[in-house]
Formats: sequence, C-alpha cells, structure tokens
Amino acid sequence: MSITNSKRTMEKRRHILDAARNLILRNGLRGTTMEAIAKEARVAKPTLYKHFSDKDAVFSAILSDLAVAKSRAFKEGFEEAGDIRKRVAGGLAKKFGLVAEVLEASPHANELIGAHHRMARPLRVVDEAIAEQIAEALQEAGFSEAQRLTEVILAACSGILSTFQTAAAVREAVTMLCLQMLKK
Repeated sequence: MSITNSKRTMEKRRHILDAARNLILRNGLRGTTMEAIAKEARVAKPTLYKHFSDKDAVFSAILSDLAVAKSRAFKEGFEEAGDIRKRVAGGLAKKFGLVAEVLEASPHANELIGAHHRMARPLRVVDEAIAEQIAEALQEAGFSEAQRLTEVILAACSGILSTFQTAAAVREAVTMLCLQMLKK
C-alpha cells in the first residue's frame, strides 16, 4: 500500500469514527446501528465493515481515542507548577472535564459512561496509570494511605462526572474536591 493510499485509509477511518461518535452521542450506543453509521459517514456498508467488524469495534476505537486524550489532559494539568494539591486537582479536573465535554450535549451520557466501563480496556489502562502516578506523588508528598486516598478521590470524581451537567461544573467540583481532600 502506498503512502497516499495509507493516508486516505486513515482519513476514511477518522471520518467514520467522527461520524459514529456524533451519532452515538446523539442516539446512544443502543440506538446506533452499523447501517446508521455508514449513512452518517456517507460510506457504503462494505467500506464501513472493511474498517470495523461491528459496532463494538467502532465504539472501542472511539474509546481508544478518548483514552489518549484523557492521558494528555491529565498530564497537562498534573505537570503544571504548584503543590501536590494543585497538581492533582489540575490533572483530574482536566481529565474529567474532557470526558464531560465529550458527553455534555448527549442525552445518553449515563448509558455511554456505563458502556465505556464495560468495554474499554484502553481507558482502564490509562486510568490505572493515572491512579498509580497520583498515588506515588501523594506518597512522596507524605500522605499516609496514598493508594487508598487515590482510590477515594477517583471514585468521588467519577461520581461528580455522573452528577454534574456541564464540563465547567465538573472541573470546578473536581478541583474543589481535590483541594479539600488533600489538605494536611
């Protein structure tokens, strides 16, 4: 395959994923079919199946993209200057805020959050790496039970994501939670 064909193939795949993401956010995972994805992406069904074996494969690819974005967002916030409280708050606010932004306009947010927990190994890998990084940083900063504290903070952040309606509210609540929980 030539570089040009490879580039076109990647562009087509990206176009399909963008269309599928928009459709899934609008109609939910259960309300989205491969036929609807092909129509939304303006590709023939055989073209869609050339790239993805089924709807779960499409959703998994979307979640893999989200995993990369979550990792970048956390890193950006966590690496900002400040004490451990501000770094953890910044990283988690950016990470959970990004997810909230993606889901903000979707009436199917809770369905998609549940489905992503069931299907997304890449997201779990990223989330575990982030949790490990936070726990290590908290331990280095002298927090006792750093691992358990990290688990509690992340569980609370997940609850915030499920409860608050906007990305701005999620970021604000996650920041407040971290700053309060990490007081010494």
